[in-house]
Amino acid sequence: VEQEIAFLQAQLADLQSDKDTFSHLGDACRKLLSPIRRLPPDVLLEVYKFRFQEDSVGNDGRYRLFQIDEGPWVFSHVCAAWRRAMLSFPSVWASFSIDYIAP
Repeated sequence: VEQEIAFLQAQLADLQSDKDTFSHLGDACRKLLSPIRRLPPDVLLEVYKFRFQEDSVGNDGRYRLFQIDEGPWVFSHVCAAWRRAMLSFPSVWASFSIDYIAP
């Protein structure tokens, strides 16, 4: 009886491991199929304009080039598809400013 219990416990551990593996794979598949990943580039551009156009401009109305936590940098670091989309719109990258502080 003890051998049978040990055998069944080993099988249970194997099945639990398989369950965990499949659960992680299911999560990964759901992320890949997320609706946000299917946004057309022009819609993504409109979302970008709505969210970052006002927040990311300096006093002269241009994006601060080295502020990578603002503006087009944020969207271009989400995933490869969003990066391609942001790089495909030259108007997004057309006006930057570089803050220079004289020594």
